[in-house]
Amino acid sequence: MPSVPTYVQSEVKRYDRLLRLRWSREKKKFILERKVPRWVAHKPIRYTEKLERGWVRLPEASDKSIGYREGYIAVAYFGRLNQSLLPWLWHNDMVARNLTAKRIEELEAKYEAEAEARRMDDVNYMGGEAWDTMKHQAGERMFMSGGH
Repeated sequence: MPSVPTYVQSEVKRYDRLLRLRWSREKKKFILERKVPRWVAHKPIRYTEKLERGWVRLPEASDKSIGYREGYIAVAYFGRLNQSLLPWLWHNDMVARNLTAKRIEELEAKYEAEAEARRMDDVNYMGGEAWDTMKHQAGERMFMSGGH
């Protein structure tokens, strides 16, 4: 039975603490589930027309039974886990929240500006270190250690 790698589980939890990933023995796929109040969880029953009409309880190992018992509902199934999981979550959140294209562009621009500021901080730091090293090698500057 495949298991969810710890780093994938932690990324999903970091994205949304109410989500979890586990292996579905019933579907033979990974299942993404969301923690919900008990009254929202699907009861582990289904309607059948075989033999007699009516409702039958699903097996204890079924996804609905496990979800109901533990307070989760299925969000999606994945045949394999890869880098597309988090972008898929992000995209579906955008659709569910009905964010406009303008708002998405604003958020992307803000993210890019923050990323560029972090890159510039790194460049400035490295440039300062290079300048100090060159000045030291030229004998124009002395490294001080210990702060005295």
